[in-house]
Amino acid sequence: MRKLLTAFVIMTLYFAASGISFSDNIADLKVGIYPNEPLLFYENEEAKGFMVDLINEIASREGWTVEYVPYAFDEGLLAVESGSVDMMVGVAYSEEREKRFDFNDVALFVNWGQIYTHPTSGIESLQDLQSSEIGVMKGDIHYIGENGLKNTLDQFGITPIYREYDQKSDMLSDLEKKSIDAVIVNRTYGAQNASNYDVEKTPLQLNPVNMHIIFQKGTGAGLAQVFDTYLSEWKADKQSLYYSRLENWLSGTMSERTPLWVWPAISGGLVLLVLAGLLIGFARRVICKQTLELRELNHSLEQKVRERTMDLDAANQHLKASMLSLEEKQAELEEMNAILEEQVDVIERTQSSLIESEKMASLGRMVASMAHELNTPIGICVTLHSNMKLVTKRIRKALADNKLCKSELTEYLDDQLVTQAMFENNIDSVVGLVERFKMLSNDRIHINERKINLHNYLHMQLESMSPELKRSAHEYKIECPKDIDLVLDPAALTQVIRNLTMNSLLHGFEEKNNGKIEINVKKVRERVLIEYKDDGKGITEDVRGKMFEPFYTTKRNRGGTGLGLSIVHSAVTKTMDGEIRVDTLQTNGLKYEIELPLRDTESPNFSVPNKIGTINRSEDHESTS
Repeated sequence: MRKLLTAFVIMTLYFAASGISFSDNIADLKVGIYPNEPLLFYENEEAKGFMVDLINEIASREGWTVEYVPYAFDEGLLAVESGSVDMMVGVAYSEEREKRFDFNDVALFVNWGQIYTHPTSGIESLQDLQSSEIGVMKGDIHYIGENGLKNTLDQFGITPIYREYDQKSDMLSDLEKKSIDAVIVNRTYGAQNASNYDVEKTPLQLNPVNMHIIFQKGTGAGLAQVFDTYLSEWKADKQSLYYSRLENWLSGTMSERTPLWVWPAISGGLVLLVLAGLLIGFARRVICKQTLELRELNHSLEQKVRERTMDLDAANQHLKASMLSLEEKQAELEEMNAILEEQVDVIERTQSSLIESEKMASLGRMVASMAHELNTPIGICVTLHSNMKLVTKRIRKALADNKLCKSELTEYLDDQLVTQAMFENNIDSVVGLVERFKMLSNDRIHINERKINLHNYLHMQLESMSPELKRSAHEYKIECPKDIDLVLDPAALTQVIRNLTMNSLLHGFEEKNNGKIEINVKKVRERVLIEYKDDGKGITEDVRGKMFEPFYTTKRNRGGTGLGLSIVHSAVTKTMDGEIRVDTLQTNGLKYEIELPLRDTESPNFSVPNKIGTINRSEDHESTS
């Protein structure tokens, strides 16, 4: 006591010398309180309770006017944080709250959580709370605090159901009605109010906390010091106002010491030991009786085992018979499997034959196209030759009759020069067509990879199909960079381009004569993307999922084999190691996207013309010799 008074005098002198007064500039004090009987509460528009008496006494001595503002607990915290009130009393300390508020140092009171239950619940330990429904106050530190009920039960792996309340009285009322299994309230409220309900106190107590005064962060140092000075002095003197008001409000049932529930627990333990001795004696008699019963049961079980063994033997014989039947079925299945394998071989051979037939048909169409192209220049040459013979005979006759004049000879010679030029042009056209046909046919016959210029090759393919395109007003357009050289099997690329084009002509442009085909090529990283699209009638969603399947065709009764797109898919994915897909977003016509690897390693001993229509005569001679 003497030490505390000395410290108080020294602190008072220090602050007086510093020119600081705790109560300077303080006239009106706004204090937030929340319902927590009997420590503090609001009744008939008046603040009451143990802590309210302490605050009023300090304010009286300091000459302050105090205004109490009632809040729910969480609302009161927000009011302090926003500065709506100067302070709030009866707030339990926690590290999380210390980050938000200033606390005074000396605790107003020590409190802890007390668990109550209804008399028939049988809850006596934390484990008994498993799967039970527990009433808790929203934001209560005994519920969500670091050492509160929730964290404590979580550490033991106990998972109850929590029901949150705004009023403690509602919790106790529901507990009395057995709507919930247990509640947790602070010890002061429980001691004051639990007797008003048909509930009972359990030995479960937890989360002792110090209750303080809190202030807005960074503003409460001076006021806190004033309260700490008074509280330190009062708590050091057992005859002070602090203890008299504590006795008045709590009727001698509370103290700040740890609860004495240990003694009942020890007494209960002794009782349990006595009961254990009685139980042991009783258990011995029960064991003797059960031993006799077990012997009789053992004899009965042996008899049942013999009966079950006989049943199992019979079942085993039945299983053996079933196994023989299964072996016979397996032999039949193996025989059927062999037959199916033979049929699959036949189907595969048939499929291969049909694919080869489709390839030969495609080659036949190409030959017919080339023959049609050759007819025009050859027909012109035949006409020129006939005309030259007639003119030459007429000149020779005029010369023999000495009737040839210089102007006629000059006109004849001029005609011969024009005719020779026309001969050369048409012969060159024939040679170019034959050369392209030879290259395309070689590509179809020799399945070898070689380096090609994609721009030239695509133009050559579409030009070779000009007879099919010219039968109507169909147009084609190729957009391809001239510098894309890649190694692939030209025969496979020919199959892809020709089959896609024929598919557009036969199916896409079935109902129009002015279709358009576009082929766009671009490099995408280490790949070449070829986009083939037409503006035909397109396909349905059902057809889209089956179009690459062998033998699937929408022209089954009109000569369709269903192998065209299957050959395209095989050529792209297997022969050229690429990918092909149908653009599902294309709404006008049909669009294919073909991705091929960009490989430019040239095969040895191979060269290819750099320009369509140019011919390497020496190479041609060597290849045909």
